[in-house]
Amino acid sequence: MLLLFTVILLLLVITLTYKFLESNKKSDRMPKGIQGPPGFPILGNILQMVKNPHLKLSKWAKKYGALYTIRLGFRNALVTSDAKSMKDLFGHPASTKKFQMDTFLLLSKGRYGIFTAEGEAWAEQRQFFIRSLVDFGFGSGKTSLEPLILDEAQYVIEWIEAESKNSSSVCLNEILRIATSNVLWTLVNGKRNNLTDNNISLLTQNVIDGVQQSIKNGFGFFPWIKYIAPELSGYNSYYKACNDLYAFITERFEEHKSQFTPDAPKDIIDAYIQELLNKANDPSSSFYGIEGERHSIASVLELFIASSETTPGVMLWLVLYVCHNQSVQRKLHDEIETVIGTCREPSLLDKPRMPFTDAVIQETFRISPLAAMGIVHELSESIEFQGHTLPKGLLLLPNIYHVHHDEKTWGDPENFRPERFLNPEETEVNKSLTENLVPFQAGKRQCVGETLARDVIFLFIVKLFQTYDVLPDPDNPEPNYEPDVGLGLICKPFKVRMQRKSNN
Repeated sequence: MLLLFTVILLLLVITLTYKFLESNKKSDRMPKGIQGPPGFPILGNILQMVKNPHLKLSKWAKKYGALYTIRLGFRNALVTSDAKSMKDLFGHPASTKKFQMDTFLLLSKGRYGIFTAEGEAWAEQRQFFIRSLVDFGFGSGKTSLEPLILDEAQYVIEWIEAESKNSSSVCLNEILRIATSNVLWTLVNGKRNNLTDNNISLLTQNVIDGVQQSIKNGFGFFPWIKYIAPELSGYNSYYKACNDLYAFITERFEEHKSQFTPDAPKDIIDAYIQELLNKANDPSSSFYGIEGERHSIASVLELFIASSETTPGVMLWLVLYVCHNQSVQRKLHDEIETVIGTCREPSLLDKPRMPFTDAVIQETFRISPLAAMGIVHELSESIEFQGHTLPKGLLLLPNIYHVHHDEKTWGDPENFRPERFLNPEETEVNKSLTENLVPFQAGKRQCVGETLARDVIFLFIVKLFQTYDVLPDPDNPEPNYEPDVGLGLICKPFKVRMQRKSNN
């Protein structure tokens, strides 16, 4: 036993020393003139961020200002805590490089796809992915995928009706995740799953749960933990979840290849296969050969990970807040009935005439941002920023939660008050205020699925509140706004009473 402990301790020392030397190569000092909280040897400020790191980062922003520094292990990081600084810094070409956490590299099997790829490969993959979404119906002003989204919303309503026969209250957490996955899966794979046949949703959720745990237990920033406690750290279960999802997506690609008709893609997987054929003789392309296949599989996989928690997560937070703010719900109902009525389906074309609904969604983005601490980037070269020299290798951490809760901007940030986003007459959304929202991060690597997410959220929410009055669960009438904290702020499961409106 003593020998085993000695070996583990020696391994730990060797690993930490290696990480220290590597970090010094990348960033050997903090930027001058920018202050931050003192940290501990080796761990830096991570111990101070174990519980509710978003709140700790916000507290430090109030003390040290919009720009301050912290240490994540041996790595130095600059925290940006106001919208303008965040947009300017993350919009700089030198900030497009992602901090390559093992958590994400395990998922994509290396630097593949959109999320972990870098340089020209990232740019080509991103451009193709956006073009594919537009080709298959998603994009500004497009409405061709409305029926698909509304069909899934209708399935949710049918599920609610069935569940309500057995219980006065229902939990929407799982059904909204499944329905969102079905929208994506139909777009990607060409056919939907039944609500009881939700393999893609379950596999995706296992990975998301693993990502959450990797942040909580330190594996995200200290990957060497997997060598010391692979089971206790959650590494083994996360590794399996990543492999299972990757294998599932790979199998769908192989199925599509066997049935593929050139120049006639029916879905996004077909579009990727077509691009692989188009670039089969272009070694300079990220779609060339086996590397191209790995990029393609990783891009599709990342779409599900990026959207399968954020989109339903926002909807769940919105339902929870609106349920416990009945005055907001009445105004939401009034606008839906005035603009759409009760006899026709909602449309994306209704959005410009529904400022209060828009404000409710914006306020949900603000008060409970799913990506409260965003995604950490790394400077690819030294730059000058706001009078400071930021060294190559410096990590960049977007303090999104504080941007959304800064009292100087919002006045009463802890209150759910959608009206803050409207003009005094409540006829238009205050665009200057929405500039202070960054729920999908900012810069050149801003989430590529933002338009898709916003469209799904709008149609689902309008359909839901067109059909139901949402009331607190009589057995648990007090709301629980405490999130499950990890990489994101995830809404914990809750129940509500779905009372069908009399005119439906």
